[in-house]
Amino acid sequence: MCEWFYYMYENEEHEVIALMGRSIGCGSNIHYGYHSIETRMMGALFCDSGKLETRTMHLRFPAEEKDMSNENGFMRFSVGQVCRLKIRKLKDEFAQNHHVPQYCLSDVISTHEECPELNSVLEEYHKEVLLEDDVLGTCKLDKDFEMFVSTVNWCGEPTEIAFEVDAFAKDTWTKNLNAAKSMVLECDTWDRNMREYAASELNELANEKLAYEYEYGDYYVEKPETLTEDEFADKLSLSSIDIFIDGKFVAYYVYDDLAIDSYITVSGSVKHGIEDAQIDD
Repeated sequence: MCEWFYYMYENEEHEVIALMGRSIGCGSNIHYGYHSIETRMMGALFCDSGKLETRTMHLRFPAEEKDMSNENGFMRFSVGQVCRLKIRKLKDEFAQNHHVPQYCLSDVISTHEECPELNSVLEEYHKEVLLEDDVLGTCKLDKDFEMFVSTVNWCGEPTEIAFEVDAFAKDTWTKNLNAAKSMVLECDTWDRNMREYAASELNELANEKLAYEYEYGDYYVEKPETLTEDEFADKLSLSSIDIFIDGKFVAYYVYDDLAIDSYITVSGSVKHGIEDAQIDD
């Protein structure tokens, strides 16, 4: 079932004593029939070389769908747990779009280990990291997702904006901080353009969803009127924006009508503009 999953990783195994962080995501490969869990290693002592790695690394392992939410899935490791593991590194050909080192789990040798060398890593993890900016205000680093998060004034409304960084390379922080600032400073233009783009791309689909809800749901007593693009755009409220380390962004809009309870996402590049819009069910 998982042959393709392990194919992406090198054959060489490394024995490590790892300081575990929280689970940060999951993935599925329907074609090859497996799911995978992604969790953080906050640091690790590589037993073969004696090297102490004190930066974030991501660790993936396959899981069956029935196990995703139990001790074989998201609950397999806990924050601060020190384990002895065998891991394999992601092949270079699959690692090009990752700024964080990627590994897969081969084996769990021990679920509880002592490693004084990792104590300082855990202490550092618990320290708060803040950036103060005249536009973004106070930005707090979410170390699990390596994103600074702040609440800003977006067209008169408090809105969360997050920008991804390499937490262990402070020279990467300024680039995306400036990208976030540029969007906030030009929020009127960005907001208008994103609403108009979403309306032009999604208005027909939105009307189909409203008609379906009237036909088969219990929200509407009377048949809703067909929305124009302007009406659709006016019903969008921005919830949050994520800006990623490559300059791509995703803006999450909420549709002000309970019949459509999905996010409307508008994505693109801070540098090159809007590229796509979706209704995320």
